[in-house]
Amino acid sequence: MNNEEKILKILEQMQADISGTKSDIADMKGDISGTKSDIADMKGDISGTKSDIASMKGDIADLRQTVAKIEIDHGQSLAALHDGYKMLYEITSEIRDDVVDLKDDMQGAKLDISDIKHDMAETIKEGAL
Repeated sequence: MNNEEKILKILEQMQADISGTKSDIADMKGDISGTKSDIADMKGDISGTKSDIASMKGDIADLRQTVAKIEIDHGQSLAALHDGYKMLYEITSEIRDDVVDLKDDMQGAKLDISDIKHDMAETIKEGAL
């Protein structure tokens, strides 16, 4: 093979290599374009996620307010329930004391009745004698 043929073969090889490189570059451009599209989609997803998080923060703030209101209302209800319990306890104690007093009065009245019966029985006995 002479020099011209060798040069021609080298040039043909170079042309094939350049053509392959061009093809590889074209493929890389397609890959880069796809990557750019994927990045744009990810940016949209991230934006949507940020929006969702912002909405959730608002919901959490509302939930905290609701829980705080429930806690306050519940505390007030418990206080009212406790006050009612104390009032009922005091009333029950007064009624219990009144019942004890009535029992004592009834016991005294029974003793008085018993004394009267005894006195009447003796009077009748004396009158019969």
